[in-house]
Amino acid sequence: MVNGAEDRRLLEPGWAGELDDDEVVFIQRELPRDRKAFLDWGFRGGQGLAEAKVRRVARWGVSSDVQDHRKYNRRLNQNRIAVPADGSHPLWAAA
Repeated sequence: MVNGAEDRRLLEPGWAGELDDDEVVFIQRELPRDRKAFLDWGFRGGQGLAEAKVRRVARWGVSSDVQDHRKYNRRLNQNRIAVPADGSHPLWAAA
């Protein structure tokens, strides 16, 4: 059985929702080791994996099956996409 904090599915943007502290640490440790996941989260080389950015993309990010997911996740982790106060997903709130 996989420890929840070591679950590779945590590396998929938007999969985890709210993160525990140990899950944040896992993601911060693993993303630099996985180039595709790093880019999928919208990060670029030399950009730090701040806890707030990780939590934001873990909860509101979109996976690779969504067109332009990297661009969206990059804007999300740069705090350029507003998250609705009601907790709905930013993509669906505008619909």
